[in-house]
Amino acid sequence: MQDVNTTLAAYTRAQLISCFLIGLIVILTAAASDDPWKALYSAIFLVVLRIIHDYVTYPRIVRGGIHLHPLVIILSVLAGEQVAGIPGVFLAIPIVAILTVFYRHVLEHHGRRGLISGLIDEDGRMPEENI
Repeated sequence: MQDVNTTLAAYTRAQLISCFLIGLIVILTAAASDDPWKALYSAIFLVVLRIIHDYVTYPRIVRGGIHLHPLVIILSVLAGEQVAGIPGVFLAIPIVAILTVFYRHVLEHHGRRGLISGLIDEDGRMPEENI
């Protein structure tokens, strides 16, 4: 359970840090703005920042805490959206992270390297009794 807690804490921490930084940029821009065009530029900047954040920095931040490849994170979010809509988007990464932790514990407990490691001999052939 400690591993699940650590994984979910890293996911939540990444969300909080990103929201804080984006909010800080908006507040500072709005405070310094006298021209309405600056607000438009700020909005465009925030859209570009959000795109960069969602597809570049966020997967790397989350990967560091939950040890998932950025492609797995993006694909899990897309799959979560297809399966459960908006709630699936928010729940996809924690669910995949928990499943990954459980999978690692199963492998550690059974002392195997993968799901099919017991089905294949050391030379790469399938034993006759497992076919």
